[in-house]
Amino acid sequence: MTTLPPAVHPLAEIREQLSQVVTTFRTEGATAEPVIFGSHRKPEAVLLSYEVYQHLLEQITRTRSVAAAFASVRAEGLEPTSAAVARSERFVRGEISEDEAYAETLRQYRRS
Repeated sequence: MTTLPPAVHPLAEIREQLSQVVTTFRTEGATAEPVIFGSHRKPEAVLLSYEVYQHLLEQITRTRSVAAAFASVRAEGLEPTSAAVARSERFVRGEISEDEAYAETLRQYRRS
């Protein structure tokens, strides 16, 4: 399956259609397509729904948290277990909360 490059809209077009773009984000929410724009068809910026922005920001925050935790483990001369990596991936995707990840970690080491 070949993916087409996204359409890059000129800034002038986006200025003219900004109200329409916002209305689309309002009605379609997270399912609305991002709007990419820039000069000379070169992508320079993206407009996306606030819902998508919040989701991405949450994933970035979770990813940084996991990276810091793994750096701490590695500083002790250890490597994260495959179970810890899998649990962290679920946490980053938002499938489990931080509290649930912590509880699972405790259960894993209490059984060991």
